[in-house]
Amino acid sequence: MRHLCSAVWLALSGLVGCSSETGATGDLPEAGAANGGSPAGGAATTGGSSATAGSAGATAGNSAAGTVGNGGAVGTAGASAGGSAGEAGLAGSGGQGGSAQPSGKPTFVAVGYAGRRVRSLDLGATWTDEQMLGGGGDDEFLLRAVGFGQGVFVALGWKILSSPDGKTWTEQPNPQHQWLGGVQFGGGSFLATGGYGYCASSVDGLTWKACKSIPNNEASRSLAFGAGKFVTATDPGNWFESIDGYGWLLVSGGHPSNQVAFCGALKEYAACTGAFNARGRATAAGTTIRLKDGKLERSTNDLDFTPVAGSPSGMEDVAVGFFP
Repeated sequence: MRHLCSAVWLALSGLVGCSSETGATGDLPEAGAANGGSPAGGAATTGGSSATAGSAGATAGNSAAGTVGNGGAVGTAGASAGGSAGEAGLAGSGGQGGSAQPSGKPTFVAVGYAGRRVRSLDLGATWTDEQMLGGGGDDEFLLRAVGFGQGVFVALGWKILSSPDGKTWTEQPNPQHQWLGGVQFGGGSFLATGGYGYCASSVDGLTWKACKSIPNNEASRSLAFGAGKFVTATDPGNWFESIDGYGWLLVSGGHPSNQVAFCGALKEYAACTGAFNARGRATAAGTTIRLKDGKLERSTNDLDFTPVAGSPSGMEDVAVGFFP
């Protein structure tokens, strides 16, 4: 009987990890680190417990305040006696905005009617290097949107222009003869949306290709990026989301305006407060530039705005880029 009990006791000890060589459970894995989230999994101790989740990867984006990247996936449980290590949590994907401010000196660029482009090197106090394409109405020269990413400014309308500094501009081919009204950089590429559901994307801001049209061919004049996805606001008041522009999902409808912004969450532009970037608004180094009635305004507290002296009229959008 003594030998039988000893055998049972040893068998149970092996299952629950009660031997003197191992603890009751396996060691917990380390959390995934920031900047992409390193893998995490269960330890390979005897009687290993389930792995904890990989932590969120937090990569700095290209706007003034980056959002946190998507978290790593949950590691699988370690096996029982003689358990193997849990599988690694997936790395967090990159985001745009958060606490990290892009390094370098900020350059603001504003665009508008007649293909007008101006830039500021002193946080919006003065604007120089004004250039125009021609025309002046709702025509092929109107630049409706401007964005920054990969060290390049892009200005879009019927035309697509790119610049390495906001001063020297080069026209790039537009994949379709249709206007673009909103542009954002996120997830490693530019995405732009516009007339009749037109969508275009670019990795470098120089070479563009058409992506999947917005459902019902709804026109879009506003685009935001945050939490790893793009959201476009259409003229009928619908919001559609996409990871890369090659598949759109209806988020909600009935929005009173066609302006969407990301300020910690995707919201109506009018519902956002504090420092955030959106169509017609850009923030860097404690200074926010916004457009009101087609003219530039400046604030150093995100609350009190004053008109920029000598601001050109007919401006449609503003963005900020960072350079060494």
